[in-house]
Amino acid sequence: IIKRCASYEMDMMYPIYNYNTDYYQGRCESNVSFEVTYCDENIFSVVFSDHYFVGSIFAEYIDYRSVVIDLNTGESFKLGAVIDADDDFAEKMYKQLLKKDEEWNERHGFDSSMMKQAIINGITDDSRYLAYLYITPEGELGIAFSYHYGTDGVIARGCIDLQASDGEIKNIKRDSKLWEYLGK
Repeated sequence: IIKRCASYEMDMMYPIYNYNTDYYQGRCESNVSFEVTYCDENIFSVVFSDHYFVGSIFAEYIDYRSVVIDLNTGESFKLGAVIDADDDFAEKMYKQLLKKDEEWNERHGFDSSMMKQAIINGITDDSRYLAYLYITPEGELGIAFSYHYGTDGVIARGCIDLQASDGEIKNIKRDSKLWEYLGK
């Protein structure tokens, strides 16, 4: 059921060819997989991995998307609504990103201020970097981070998993039922 729902959402997001006009809207092929990362009587957290392309290998992407649902209300929790990311937290997440890929900044022109923007808003102003909340199996905060970047002949697209410890979020938690549910 979860995979069907994820695939349905992706099918609705990506345009298809309209045979009644000469206007090509772009055809997308998509393969969505998922992992339930946390589930108890109050919270359901799932991460979707969407590998898709539009027309050719030059328009190939892989994105993480996630949803954390309050099972009591049916509402979803958003990253920027459960933490108030400050410069220190953004810097820690940025450094974690660099540990996973040392050439990140040189390739992407991405810095900790853009990380902060992605965490707070879910997306940067230029729509190239996205951050989604998920809960780890241990009940800690995770960030599913996706990027789409292309300039000067360099095309970089993908996703990276970031995690924050209880100590890292202790002073930036917003008032949210999520923390009560997790006992934090």
